[in-house]
Amino acid sequence: MTSLTTDAAGNVYASGRFNGAMRFGSEAENQLVASRGTSNVFLYKFSPSGTILWARKAGGTGSASASDVAIDAAGNTYLTGDFMGSATFGTITLNAASATDRDLYVAKFDPRGIVIWAQRVGTTNNDSGNAIAVDAAGRVAVGGFINKRVVSSSYESTAYLACYGADGTPLWSREITPSLPGDYSVPDVAFDGRGGLYAIGDYQGTLTLGSTPLPLASKQSAFVARYTGEGTAQWAGAGIAEGTGSDDLCHFDRIGTDVAGNAYLFGSARGDVSFGSLNVVGGTNRNIIEAKLNSGSVLAAARTPEATLTLTVYPNPASDQVTLVLPHGGGELTITDGLGRRVRTQVLPAVAGAIELGLGGLAPGLYHLRARLGNGQTAATQLLVR
Repeated sequence: MTSLTTDAAGNVYASGRFNGAMRFGSEAENQLVASRGTSNVFLYKFSPSGTILWARKAGGTGSASASDVAIDAAGNTYLTGDFMGSATFGTITLNAASATDRDLYVAKFDPRGIVIWAQRVGTTNNDSGNAIAVDAAGRVAVGGFINKRVVSSSYESTAYLACYGADGTPLWSREITPSLPGDYSVPDVAFDGRGGLYAIGDYQGTLTLGSTPLPLASKQSAFVARYTGEGTAQWAGAGIAEGTGSDDLCHFDRIGTDVAGNAYLFGSARGDVSFGSLNVVGGTNRNIIEAKLNSGSVLAAARTPEATLTLTVYPNPASDQVTLVLPHGGGELTITDGLGRRVRTQVLPAVAGAIELGLGGLAPGLYHLRARLGNGQTAATQLLVR
């Protein structure tokens, strides 16, 4: 299973790929059988109580997979991924540009699971859809990559973004090509409810989206762009990897929007990262990053959520006193009980190393110790008090 989503009524849609035969539940009519010797796409719809409403498969002469699924307000389902050879969606058969490489597909199903339309995009190399989104007008956006090939023992591909009308008519497509070659794609897309479309991806070197040149990226960095309904890049921003490590990077994985038109980014980074005038201090490990863009395209907030280190404590269990080993000096220790109630806070010394922690006043039970260290990182552990 590769993707799950829900609709306003609470129905659940699950997609992925399978070999042989599969089914959820015991009903024989929900069993799907893949084409012999290949993997096929599956798409299931469940009621809010978990009852299977329908099950569908797609595939053919070569393997096929599903990457993402989306739902519109009318209950139509949209699917994207890739296939090799040929793939049949309902009564529609798509044929890849090359028998040995994969093509991108996008398909629309009605609320009963009947295929309305299906489209493909393909070069003579590998192409795939990573993400799909639909807006209130029925426009469908797909992000992925095209022309993926092996060059000098590594992959190179072009990030790809396309938009379709409600009837499956291609409206526009964009190829996003930085100055330095690399394995690029669009991992996620999102409509903002105001006629715009957000897309994210990676780049290295220089990249201009619309009339916006992004900062020079000497290491793998990430972009976010807002496109108009006609496919014009209205503005763009970047998360630039600025650390000194040879493998420092910034990567956006997901993007979402709210009713006010704000966008929210989720990804990861190693080393320091700059978001316009905002900076996130990283480390040698790959940490989670989040960022918020306001409706005027300014990157309004960025932070590194808790990349939790292990806090060493001994003895454990204990009754009177424990030794706590701090990986970094400074900060504050918080102790919470098994119900999540804060029972103690303590300022930590400015230097790293071992400190003694008295347990007087703590009733027997399981406690959570969380240290917000002076360098911004978090270290945590559990302690059993007897």
